[in-house]
Amino acid sequence: MEIDKYSKTKAYLHSNFRNNGAVFLLLVSITGAKQDSDGWFNKGNALSDLNKSDEAIKAYDKAIEINPQNSIAWNNKGALSTYMNKSKL
Repeated sequence: MEIDKYSKTKAYLHSNFRNNGAVFLLLVSITGAKQDSDGWFNKGNALSDLNKSDEAIKAYDKAIEINPQNSIAWNNKGALSTYMNKSKL
């Protein structure tokens, strides 16, 4: 039951605070306190939305370290890395 409540909280924060970057990042950090893969993944998404690419990559790396099967974290890290490399050209 506790896990379900935790997941609903993350979903609520994501849908309601995504466009308010600073608040969203703070709330994701708090909900990610359990340091689960999804918490770090969501933090990476929030950092990416705030154009903090290097920090986002580190958050995706932590999500992958906790759960190497987190294919969406791998995908977002790869897409962001590709974008970063293209923007340097």
